[in-house]
Amino acid sequence: MRRQHFAWTFLVLALILTIYGVYSLIYSASHNVEVPILAIVFLIIGGVLLLIYGVLVVITMFQKRNKRAFVKMANERRVEIKPVEEESSFEEEEVIQPEIEKKNEENNEQEEVEEESPFVPGSDVTYVRDKVSYRSSSGGSGYVSKVGSGPILRIDGNEIFDMRTTTYYTIDGNMVCRNGYGPLFEINGNTIRRAYGAYLYEISGGNVNKVYGGYFASFTGSHLKIYDGSVIYEISTSLSLRQQLAIVALLFEAY
Repeated sequence: MRRQHFAWTFLVLALILTIYGVYSLIYSASHNVEVPILAIVFLIIGGVLLLIYGVLVVITMFQKRNKRAFVKMANERRVEIKPVEEESSFEEEEVIQPEIEKKNEENNEQEEVEEESPFVPGSDVTYVRDKVSYRSSSGGSGYVSKVGSGPILRIDGNEIFDMRTTTYYTIDGNMVCRNGYGPLFEINGNTIRRAYGAYLYEISGGNVNKVYGGYFASFTGSHLKIYDGSVIYEISTSLSLRQQLAIVALLFEAY
């Protein structure tokens, strides 16, 4: 707004000076008097201002024209690029869709194979397979004893009895539940944490590591030893990974 106001003021001033100069010249010529010097000066200044204004107008018109051309070219280029992007996304969908369909077909085939293998009463093969899978999932049965103090945990598959507090625990899927209270720990792969809380320990190979503290203990043969050897536990059975994680959490949660 200020710029436009200045342009109009500039034009009006130039016109006033020019008109005054021209009027003085005409008046002097018609009355045979000497032309005032001030009128000549005003005429020259007004003419120069009009010339400058005209040049500025021409420059502004060229700038606007170039700007419109640039905007038009940018819009045309944007319109040309957009279909290409849509085409590429369509091709990606075509590539992804067959992969998803292939995976779904593989899953369906696997389900069909499982459905076509019903349990046959009296079949030794089926019975042995089920028995082995049960043992591998639930683990062994036995005792965990603190060297120098005696048994403190009794393990029976997915059930653990803590002799110190006469409390029963159950490994139910990925949850370790305290009977009568609900979930106490959650197993996630080779790690265990408080139920819906902070991670506690992970088992890597035979090492027991604090998730946020590093190496803490290790399973060596039938023993579980704290890193400094201050506490040693003797285990009388072979444990599954879930049993190991549950025992580590019950024994070392307070550390």
